[in-house]
Amino acid sequence: MQEIVIINNLGKTFSGRIIFQGVDLAIQPFQPIVIMGENGCGKSTLLRIIARALPATTGVVKYRPNIKMAFVPDRFPKLPLSVESYLTHMGKIQGLDTSRINGYIDEYFELLKMPWDYRKTQISKCSKGTLQKVNILQALITTPDLLVLDEPFSGMDEASVENFVNILKGLIADGVAIVLACHEKTLAQRVSDEIYVFADKTLAKWEGGTS
Repeated sequence: MQEIVIINNLGKTFSGRIIFQGVDLAIQPFQPIVIMGENGCGKSTLLRIIARALPATTGVVKYRPNIKMAFVPDRFPKLPLSVESYLTHMGKIQGLDTSRINGYIDEYFELLKMPWDYRKTQISKCSKGTLQKVNILQALITTPDLLVLDEPFSGMDEASVENFVNILKGLIADGVAIVLACHEKTLAQRVSDEIYVFADKTLAKWEGGTS
């Protein structure tokens, strides 16, 4: 199976401090990869580099031509827009008409069990869990080749986690590659058995298996 992203000897340094080094990773369609590690180990930094939101200091990231990526960052801004207005704007940026956008919003509100009246709620007034769902919604307006998610379960209750895991499994079955940062082993195992762990500024495959 042809890789859509190949990472060779990747490293990142901030103000002379090594965040990580020597990272090698191959990302394929239909493949979920989970990145684990303690806070501050470099998970978010690696994901931002993969999502082209941050440059690497050393090494190379090669992308398949015309790859379409979507990114769910660990923090989403509390914008002074309603959920519906924001998602409509993001959908139009990607060339969708209002009918398709509304259909998407309807579908994912149902999948994520979001109350209907949240469509008109200002993002700046959303709870942490709802804000995270809006963060996910903006990334999935159109289906990407690669979905990069930084701690996507943060702030979600158990029912929401279960719903979102099912959404991810559906995307994977459709050929989407996923790279997801998570600090909880049990959550990581619900998404993938392809788990990598940051330790001593390097990334290594975790061989603990799944439960």
